[in-house]
Amino acid sequence: MKRFVQFSLISLFIALFAGCQAGEPDIIGDIEESYISWNDERGQLTIFARLLNESSADANNLTARFEFDHPLLKEQISEEGYVVFSSNGEPIPFSVSGDGTYFLSESFDIDWEVPIEELAGDVSVTIFDRYGNEIAHFTIEHAIEE
Repeated sequence: MKRFVQFSLISLFIALFAGCQAGEPDIIGDIEESYISWNDERGQLTIFARLLNESSADANNLTARFEFDHPLLKEQISEEGYVVFSSNGEPIPFSVSGDGTYFLSESFDIDWEVPIEELAGDVSVTIFDRYGNEIAHFTIEHAIEE
């Protein structure tokens, strides 16, 4: 009986401890709230990307990269993609709280002469952890003109 009580108490503590753990962060792109915007007056293209953390664990030291499929964006912004929040070529890390959201936004001055709708699906977002491992990737499907 004594062993049963000890085993039960140990099992209870393990269950409680495991239940209190937040687990690993789970970052995904919010496809519905992410979009590309073109402002003709300013000649400016802006990328808005919203991230969701579907875990209660904080996600720290993340970096992001925009990648372009459209030839005009590759020509005018970058063939290799654009590291978000780049300062002197180095990415600046950001965090997403547990069960929280984070909003990335970057604007680019470009010469644009085609309908903005052409960009729908031509910009993707990749999120990396502190070790440079890809943890999320999604394509921005919405493009609007302001």
